[in-house]
Amino acid sequence: IYFDTHNKEDLDRCFFKGRVSKVLPGIQTAFVDIGQTKAGFLHISEVDRALATEKITDFLASEGEEVSKREIKTSMDIGKIFTEGEDILVQVIKEPIHEKGAKLSTCFALPGKFLVLMPNIPQLGVSKKIEAREERTRLRDLVTQSLPPGMGAIIRTTAEERSEKDIRKDLAFLISTWNAITKKFAKAKPYEKIHADLALSIRAVRDHLDDDIEVVISDNQEELDSIHKF
Repeated sequence: IYFDTHNKEDLDRCFFKGRVSKVLPGIQTAFVDIGQTKAGFLHISEVDRALATEKITDFLASEGEEVSKREIKTSMDIGKIFTEGEDILVQVIKEPIHEKGAKLSTCFALPGKFLVLMPNIPQLGVSKKIEAREERTRLRDLVTQSLPPGMGAIIRTTAEERSEKDIRKDLAFLISTWNAITKKFAKAKPYEKIHADLALSIRAVRDHLDDDIEVVISDNQEELDSIHKF
C-alpha cells in the first residue's frame, strides 16, 4: 500500500532552474531560489565533483594562477563555485520542513525500474541484495557497455535475472529523460520546474507491472489513460 497526499506540491526529486540568491562560504552553502516560499539550500557536499572542479579551475585561471589537481582539491570553496544571480540546475532531495527550505543537490539521480541513472556521476553500483557473483558481473558488464561516457548508474535489485533487452530499454528511457531535462533547462525561465518524478500510480506500475500481473484497475479515467500511455 502506497499513500500520497494531494493537498501540497510534491517537490521530492523535482528538477528546477534555480537562481543562486546567496553564497555563504563560512558554512559552505549556497541558497538557491526555486520559486518556493523559502530558498532551497545547497551544501558543498551535494555539489557534483565535475561541476565543482570545472568552476574552481575557471576561478583559479581567472585569478592568473597555475592550476593543478592539488590546488583544485584544496580550493573546494563554494564561494569559488557559485556566484549570486547565477542560474543552475538543481534537484530537490529533501522536502521543505517548517521554516527550512528544500535541500538541493547537483548530484542528480533518475530512478527507473531496474536502474537509477546518475547522469553526471561516473560510478557504477550494484544492489547488495543481488548476491550471486556471476549475476553481479553480468549486470555490471551489461550496464558498463551501455552507459554513455561520464554517466553512472546503480543497478537495482529488480534487475536480477532480467534480460539484456529489458535493462537496455530501461536505461534508454532514463537517458532520454535526462536529455529532455537538459534541453528544457536551456530554454526555461528562472525558478521554473523542469521535471517532476512520475505520479505515484505510474511509479507503482513501473516497479511492479510484470508478466505475472493480469490486470490493473484504476478508479480514475485520467489516471488510467496516463498508465496506459506509460
